[in-house]
Amino acid sequence: MGIRHIAFDLQKQLFPVSATAIRSDLLANWEYLPDSVKPYFCIKVAILGTESTGKTTLATALAKHYGCGLVLEAARGIVENSNAFSLSDLQSVVTAHTSNIHAASCGVSPLIVIDTNLYTTLSYSLFSLEQELQVSASDVATNRADLCLYLCKDAPYFQDGTRLSEQLRDRLDDSHRKVLREKGIEFVEIDGNWNQRFHRSTQWIDQLLKEAHHRF
Repeated sequence: MGIRHIAFDLQKQLFPVSATAIRSDLLANWEYLPDSVKPYFCIKVAILGTESTGKTTLATALAKHYGCGLVLEAARGIVENSNAFSLSDLQSVVTAHTSNIHAASCGVSPLIVIDTNLYTTLSYSLFSLEQELQVSASDVATNRADLCLYLCKDAPYFQDGTRLSEQLRDRLDDSHRKVLREKGIEFVEIDGNWNQRFHRSTQWIDQLLKEAHHRF
């Protein structure tokens, strides 16, 4: 076809990266991936559990520790009180939370820590409204997590005026676990005091990061 090949930057001085380098160390070479493929490669850690178990506190601390992306619970800006909401409210939570996860997947780090996820919202719908929330395959795919850390209800209960009672909080824990089992979502239980929860969570995440390159 009369096309002449011109070799460009053979020594990789302008762009010191290769597909081999990315596969061997995703964390170090994340900046070289185009945003269009980052959601596929990102590593997601979901922090789950019933109310008043320290999910937001732990998720924030982990994101700071790893210098990674953080997706906070979308429900806080949509549902003001856990005792009063509609199915439409929960649908809005799913839409907003999924959108936030997708945006974080193209962030500055391949690791993102997510405060609650789709299955928590599904559980609230069944527990409080006795209705099943309809979600799309795309929502499910975006909410997929590589590691789910489930915070046990042994944390001190704190009523901030918007939460369920302690008795309902404990029953909601059973609902969350039931939904996760029925959906085939594996999770690691994290218990103990606040320091123990953080330490145990970092152990699991560190192991996940070590194994991440084997995925590719």
